[in-house]
Amino acid sequence: MDNQTTDVQTNAQTDVQTDTQTNTQTSTDTQTDQSNIFGGTPAAPETYDFTDTCKGLGLELSQEASDEYVAICKECGVNNENANKLAAYGLKLQQEAANSVIEAQVAREKEWAEQFRQEVGKDYDATVQRIGIAKEWAERLHPGFTQMAVDTGAGNHPVFLHVMARVGDLVGEDNGRRLDNGTAGGSSTMYDKTDFSKYK
Repeated sequence: MDNQTTDVQTNAQTDVQTDTQTNTQTSTDTQTDQSNIFGGTPAAPETYDFTDTCKGLGLELSQEASDEYVAICKECGVNNENANKLAAYGLKLQQEAANSVIEAQVAREKEWAEQFRQEVGKDYDATVQRIGIAKEWAERLHPGFTQMAVDTGAGNHPVFLHVMARVGDLVGEDNGRRLDNGTAGGSSTMYDKTDFSKYK
C-alpha cells in the first residue's frame, strides 16, 4: 500500500515538472517571438547593384529590366552577390547571341557579294561603275538611300545590285531625266513629243 502511494506521488511530481518545463519553454518561445516582432532588430533589406557587372561586360541594363530582375531576386531570396553572378552569366549569353546574329549576317552578305561577282564575271568593274552612278542619283533623290542599303544588307544582294546596274544604265543614257522626280506625274521624257492633254 505504501509503495503504491509512493508511485502515485512520484508520477504526480514528474507530471508537474514536465508541465512546468513545457510551460517555461512555451513562455520562452513566446518571449522570443514577441522580441522578434516588437523588440527585435529587423534584418536590413537586400540592396542590389549591377553597375560593375554591366561595366565589366561593356553592356547596359535598362532601368525597367533591372527592376524586373531585382523583383525576381527578392522573390527567390537571392542576395546581391549571387544576383550579380547570375546577371553576368545571363548578359554574357545575351551578348554571345547578339554577336552570333551579327556574324551570320556579315557572312551572308559576303556570300551575296561573291555570288554577284561570279554572276557578272569579267564585267564586274564596269558593272560596279554603273551601280555607282545609280547610287549617286538615288542618294540625291532620297538622301539616306546609301545608308539604308548598308544597314539592311541590301547593298550586297545580287538582285538589288543587278537592278541598280540597270538603273545606272538608264540614268547614264539621258542624264537621269527619265528617272527624275517628275516621271511619276505622267510627263515622261520618253514621250516628249506627245501632248497628254488630248487624252484626258
